[in-house]
Amino acid sequence: MKEIFINDYNLQKEDLDFSVTRVKAFIVNSKEEILLAENNNTYQFPGGHLDDNETLENCLQREIKEETGINIKVESEPFLKITTYCKDYFDTGKNVESNIYYYKIFTDDLPNFSETHYDDLEIQTDFNLCYIRLKDLADFLETTQKTGTTNKNIAREMLYALEEYNKVGVEKMQILVTGGLGYIGSHTCVELLNANYDVVVIDNLSNSKRDVIAKIKEITHKDITFYEEDVCNEEALDKIFSKEHISAVIHFSAYKAVGESVEKPLMYYENNLISTIKLLKVMKKHNCKRIVFSSSATVYGSPKSLPIKEDFPLSTTNPYGTTKLMIEQILKDIHLADADFSITILRYFNPIGAHPSGLIGEDPQGIPNNLMPYIVRVATKKLEILSIYGDDYDTIDGTGVRDYIHVVDLAKGHLKAIEKILNDKGLFIYNLGTGNGYSVLQLVNTFKKVNNVDVPYKIVNRRPGDIASCYADATKAMDELGWKATLGIEQMCKDSYNYIKKQESDT
Repeated sequence: MKEIFINDYNLQKEDLDFSVTRVKAFIVNSKEEILLAENNNTYQFPGGHLDDNETLENCLQREIKEETGINIKVESEPFLKITTYCKDYFDTGKNVESNIYYYKIFTDDLPNFSETHYDDLEIQTDFNLCYIRLKDLADFLETTQKTGTTNKNIAREMLYALEEYNKVGVEKMQILVTGGLGYIGSHTCVELLNANYDVVVIDNLSNSKRDVIAKIKEITHKDITFYEEDVCNEEALDKIFSKEHISAVIHFSAYKAVGESVEKPLMYYENNLISTIKLLKVMKKHNCKRIVFSSSATVYGSPKSLPIKEDFPLSTTNPYGTTKLMIEQILKDIHLADADFSITILRYFNPIGAHPSGLIGEDPQGIPNNLMPYIVRVATKKLEILSIYGDDYDTIDGTGVRDYIHVVDLAKGHLKAIEKILNDKGLFIYNLGTGNGYSVLQLVNTFKKVNNVDVPYKIVNRRPGDIASCYADATKAMDELGWKATLGIEQMCKDSYNYIKKQESDT
């Protein structure tokens, strides 16, 4: 097994391409105990022990699960192993505080501790092992400094390790984002890049713009790999998967307007279903079996009670929602047939807002089908008046009530979903929403207030396929993903308007 001690070598990119585990940290008492565990299968953990015929790997996994609640999975993500010596070495007179090195652990062959460098020391007591994800290192260091558990010398070496990691880099995990230049896709690309993933985007530009690539780079100072292709094109998908090293997929590509789907159902069924089927076929061919699917709260139809939970009955009131529900069923069937597929279905509610930089946001081509971009265009006098579809619903003011969620919060939810499927196998379903419902008129009036601008509107007949109220119970996402929406409706309105005003000032 190859070990790299960062104080002894100049790191090269190829040196850092290791697989590691998700575990945050664990402690053992001494070198002798580890060797005993390896050689005699009798290792005693603090508070635990090695069961009969149990491997050290399984023992560590079990003990860490019991102590921390963390399920250990093998992942392609760089870790630090920190080895801390707490006693003087009397033969040399040295007090070696720590050594930090990159490591491959919990694979087919566990480390042979008898061959590591500290075997040369004649006297040694009390050494601790701590495995830390490199991307978590800064937070870990801050926490340990606050609690006084990391001394200055160890902290200095940890910072050096982080600097070397950032400087040299490793082969990052590649995430394919279909429809990645679109509204939600572009914000998700930003979050992925900020989390140090490599991002590959497929987009046919039917409802997006190429200049979003440059804007994503301006925000993140990182590049994406872009392919102008249609996800319905199986041959093109196959070439992309052959060329890239894709670890997981976030699937956004779809037509998404409720009203348009009622008018053009065949267009929606053809595009949304075929693109997903082609994508899944190519993923299976290339043994890429991790996918986050962009679903919708429309799969709940007209709910009989609120807030909506993931186990509510499913039905639809429009072709757009029906395509989402059909795709969910396809994914469930695929997982049933092949348990190696890890799938997260995100049912999100009504995304609005824009990135706080004002560089990316919602600016659909043609006449907008969604509420917020229409409000913005009326506010900027690009459109004359806003049509509000119905004021006779059983709601606070007669207009439809929806759970509006900031698109940045939503993008962060996709980041959490990626982490879920990279770490756990299974099929997972989550609502992404704020848990609060606002009517159309409440949204319009909030927009007018926070931006000090007029938005003339008129009431027209109800739109086919619409329902009275829809808002989420997002407790499950909080409990299992650690995700929660944090940005309120006023921020959503401010950021939406800021984005359009910035686009105007830049042209």
